[in-house]
Amino acid sequence: MALVLTGLLFLAPARAQELVYPGKVSLWKEELRPPASTRADRAVWDKAAKWSKLQWALYYSEGEVFARLVGSKGDLPQPCPAFYCRGKNVISGVHFVEVIDGWLSGAAQTELGGELRWYNSDGSKTRQIHHGRIVGMIKTQAHLWALEGAKERGSLGDTLLDITYLGPDKKWQIKPVFQFPQTVFSATVTASGDMIVILADALARYSPVTGEMKMLLKRSSWGPLTPNSCLLSKDEKFLFVGMRQYVIEVNMETYAVRYLIPLKKLQNKLSELEEEQTRLTHGR
Repeated sequence: MALVLTGLLFLAPARAQELVYPGKVSLWKEELRPPASTRADRAVWDKAAKWSKLQWALYYSEGEVFARLVGSKGDLPQPCPAFYCRGKNVISGVHFVEVIDGWLSGAAQTELGGELRWYNSDGSKTRQIHHGRIVGMIKTQAHLWALEGAKERGSLGDTLLDITYLGPDKKWQIKPVFQFPQTVFSATVTASGDMIVILADALARYSPVTGEMKMLLKRSSWGPLTPNSCLLSKDEKFLFVGMRQYVIEVNMETYAVRYLIPLKKLQNKLSELEEEQTRLTHGR
């Protein structure tokens, strides 16, 4: 079973309109994205998806990949200690991971700064262990990493930080180990320990052992749809990516992409005026 990243893009506390739909992604239907040769049709389809108010977040249930609407009732809780969450199940901008001696939290805050912070189990003790814009945390049974956002505009993408517990005396060691070429939207970890990483416009595989990254799929179309989560199927033959409007399925052998939606009626449509303007811009 693949192990997954916790909270690259945290969910806003707003509630989505309650809808009834099958949660198991294997039951969803494919929506065909128009080919690039039909330029105007594709532009209309892409804009409708970009403007959709629906955002799907992924989770496992009994070994299967499920999705639910961000902001819907019963939204999946991010890992979060009781002393901080106070019964809330959605936290905006703060990333929590439970560790051997309490909790670690990461926050991006503003473009000027952020932090990685340790808390003991009841929150009575805390200290900053790293200064930086923490935009995500990745945890497996054997290891822990954080993603630090770019320190300044124009620089490369997020930096992977190795987080190691050195014991109660020396506590935590934070060490940068890799800088991705783009912003990381989400990631999951294979059974072998490699990371499958959703970049701004690409899919990559990173090996923590060798420190090498391989591009699997370039020039993806998902950037404007703001991916928030990704999970592998039990047999790791398929990768699913939760995002605005659709869940994308990627065949991990051919890297073919399919756009999935639970119900046709949930597909966003442009108004007649918006569609006409888009077609005029893109040559009908």
